[in-house]
Amino acid sequence: MSAKNIKDAEKIALKELSEKAPKVFQALKAGKATKTLREYKTKKGVDLYEVKVVEMRKVKTKEKELEIPNITIVTINKKTGEKKIAVSG
Repeated sequence: MSAKNIKDAEKIALKELSEKAPKVFQALKAGKATKTLREYKTKKGVDLYEVKVVEMRKVKTKEKELEIPNITIVTINKKTGEKKIAVSG
């Protein structure tokens, strides 16, 4: 399924997240994560949509508690509809 516009890309990405990264999807639904949308062309001329979700997570070390970002990015090829998910940490 290819995306015709950024809103289509958002719907496709959210469905992909709900299936493959349900914790990230739930954090987004609960308002504990932020979402950004953009479209761009790679150096090789491939047109992509990108949906990025950032959730701040607390991590305890021996000395203190830190907040670090957990970033999940779904990219969708405008032409082919191919989807890729990248997750940090």
